[in-house]
Order: sequence, then C-alpha cells, then structure tokens
Amino acid sequence: MTTLPDCPADPDSAAPPPPAADPEKSTAASPPPPRDGAPDPIVLPPTEIGLVVGESPAAAAEGGPDDAVVSEQAAPGLLRLLRRQEIAFAAVGGGNTLLGMVLTVFWLKVLGPSWPPAAAVVLAYCLSILAAFVAHRTLVFRVRGHLWRDFARFIVVNSGGLLLNTVGVQLAVGSLHLPDTPATVVVMGVVAVASYFGHRYFSFRRAPEQPAGDDR
Repeated sequence: MTTLPDCPADPDSAAPPPPAADPEKSTAASPPPPRDGAPDPIVLPPTEIGLVVGESPAAAAEGGPDDAVVSEQAAPGLLRLLRRQEIAFAAVGGGNTLLGMVLTVFWLKVLGPSWPPAAAVVLAYCLSILAAFVAHRTLVFRVRGHLWRDFARFIVVNSGGLLLNTVGVQLAVGSLHLPDTPATVVVMGVVAVASYFGHRYFSFRRAPEQPAGDDR
C-alpha cells in the first residue's frame, strides 16, 4: 500500500474560531428578553422623557426644568389675588382716591389763594377720572373697542356715585344725626359696591360672543 505524503493545510480554510463573547458586556448591551405575552420595552430619549414629565422641548434638551412652568408655580399670591375682578376694582379705587388727594393738594399749591379751593377739586377730578377710566378698562374689566361709548358711560356711573355719596352722607349725618365716621364709611361702601356693578353691567358691558357658525 502506497502512503500519500501529508499536504499542508489551506490557510483560507483554516480560519481561527471567533473569540468568545463576554457574558457581562452582552448582558449590559442587550435588553432582557420580554416575558411571554408582555410588550417590548420602550426606551425614550432624554428629550422625550422631559416631555413626559411636563418640560418644554428646549428645557428637556438642555436637561433642566422649564423656567416658565417654575415661574408660574412660584407666582406670588398677591398677583393671583389681584386677578380677581373684585379685588382689582377695590385696589384701583383706592389708588384713584389717593391720586385725587395728591392732585387736589397739587392744584391748591399751583393756583394759590387767588383761586377758590373748589377749582382745585374740579381740576383734580378731571385728571383722576381719566386715570380711573384707563385703569378700570385695562386692569379690572379688560375690554377693547367702543372707547368713547365706554368713557361716556363711565362718567355717568362715576357722577351717579358722587351724587349718591353726597346725598347719602347728608341724610345720614345731617338729617339722621348718625355718627360721622361710621355713617360715612357705610354710605361710601354701599355706593362703591353699586358703582362696581354699574361699571360691570353698564360702563364696560360686552355682548356675549356667539359660537362660530351659529346664524340664529
């Protein structure tokens, strides 16, 4: 029997076996297999995670909280209180009363003794009523349009309040002889409430908006 010589192995056919995978790395890189019947896990990027918890896209991308949300939550209680129409009306009324006092003293100094004191009161009233109209229109009732109609109605309600205060105090103190300070506070308080409703339902009244497409 003839024995064949040994042939050298082909280098291409004898490739080295692949290295064994590290069990720790493979476990960290791949997610655990889902259980039977369970949905595949959802992996969210950081930006979408921020949107889930209520951050804006820009804040989530930067990795920080939304400044607008934080500032809204940290808004002072006084500002939230002044958003109430009744509180804003009282604040504007108090500020306008103080402005009227300052303007009256100012005109008394400017006009001097040659003018009657009533002239200073009238001039102060004309300026303070303009400031009161702008403040009530923009800060209290927050309406737009119908400028001159609102202004005319505002003067009517304001003049009516002045007349009611004059007559009420005269009756309470002059005719009924009630204590000056309590009677004046009660009368002016009632007139202030009446003025609020007069401005709300007359001076700055707006018709309710009809829904779009309602032709009836």
